[in-house]
Amino acid sequence: MPDIKVLHIEDDRVDRMAFERLVREGNLPCEYDAAQSVAEAKDRLCANRYDVVLLDYLLGDGTAFDILKLKISAPVIIVTGSGSEEVAAQALKAGAFDYLIKDPAGKYLSILPLIVEKAHRHWKAEQALVEATEAAEKWGKEIDQRNREMSMLGEMSSSLQTCFTVDKAYTVIGRFVHQLFPFASGALYLLNEKRTHAHAVERWGDRPPGEEAIARDDCVAIQRGRIHAVGTKRAVLSCRHLGPEPPAGYLCVPMMAHGEIMGSLHLRSDMHTPNTPFIRQQYLKVSNQGLIVALSEHIALALSNRTLHVQATHDPLTGLYNRRYMVEAIERELNRADRRPTRLGIIMLDIDNFKKFNDSFGHCAGDMVLQEIGAYLQDAVRMGDVACRYGGEEFLLMLYDATVENSVMRAEVIRNGIRSLRPKHNGNLLGDVTVSAGVAAFPEHGLSSNELIGAVDKAMYRAKEEGRDRVAVYDSALAP
Repeated sequence: MPDIKVLHIEDDRVDRMAFERLVREGNLPCEYDAAQSVAEAKDRLCANRYDVVLLDYLLGDGTAFDILKLKISAPVIIVTGSGSEEVAAQALKAGAFDYLIKDPAGKYLSILPLIVEKAHRHWKAEQALVEATEAAEKWGKEIDQRNREMSMLGEMSSSLQTCFTVDKAYTVIGRFVHQLFPFASGALYLLNEKRTHAHAVERWGDRPPGEEAIARDDCVAIQRGRIHAVGTKRAVLSCRHLGPEPPAGYLCVPMMAHGEIMGSLHLRSDMHTPNTPFIRQQYLKVSNQGLIVALSEHIALALSNRTLHVQATHDPLTGLYNRRYMVEAIERELNRADRRPTRLGIIMLDIDNFKKFNDSFGHCAGDMVLQEIGAYLQDAVRMGDVACRYGGEEFLLMLYDATVENSVMRAEVIRNGIRSLRPKHNGNLLGDVTVSAGVAAFPEHGLSSNELIGAVDKAMYRAKEEGRDRVAVYDSALAP
């Protein structure tokens, strides 16, 4: 039996000496300590850790139950010359490992070493089981946490794909980063076209950085192209963009896509207590740094792809989809109609007397009107519907699963909504904005994108001819 540390709580001097002799003669190799009362035993137990406790039932200032109440983190063997089966049962129920009766001839001493060894071995096995269970629970929680984090990254990527503008994409990024790291503030910095400065396009948390723009070389992460973690204010190398008094701990993570640095993701602690160093918090753990790096890669790739996608599919002035994307979207829905029943509503809008805005206030004012209508349409369309700038002052909307009647109602709502806009340029109101709207629908008014767009275009021109600022439905009998 390996050496163990035993506390012997016994007020009888003869019994203590008998036990000491066992230890001295090598029958019970252990580190021995003794206490003669409950009070002394409590002091010993507070000051030391023991592997096994031998406990007499009756002590001068109490009983074994006074010790068992302490919930000792070691097996307790009650060795007593008094007591009964009832007391033994109560002791075992209270947490004792075993209950041994002293016989007058001292024969119990011959089996005591075996009981001590058994208690110690059993206790170690129990502790190992507890540690293994705790480790498994911790591992399971970490797996659950990682699964939640990966799920959130997937949700963020999906949400970014539905954003009409990069500004909305920045807002989505800020929201998801704060959900992943709720006790951290931060900012998203993106390099400008000349790649000399990075601008803060989004911030979150209680204590975000205040810099609007930072020089490229002032961020260690951007400069070196790898994560820069600082755990204390006494760091050898800190980012200069954080000023002479940087936060006690922070992370700057470079965002890279297609082999190029796009900017950096900055995180700092929201903890206001100076005695809680950032290094002790979860954000600087190696495992969580991996999450942060994965997050920065998701953001960089999403923004890079988003930028390329927006350039290819969106109108740069209004942020709406462009004409090519709209035609492709209509074709996709018509192809699906071969597999399942589909209804589509098509609305064409044309700004009435648009030329007057350019002639009276200049082309910048005309652009402002187009941007206002574009922003309104982005908010007005349902998820699944598509709005585009078709060309010049014309807009085209595709309404998914919409009848002719539904499309007319939506067109009226949109016409009135645009009528309520009050665009300004250089602080001056530009006047009322009205639109003429044409409505067509699949399959009633056409079976191809060309037929539908042709039909809705004719309906829109009829609305113009009938006085503008109104909605007209395509009617083949009235079409030229």
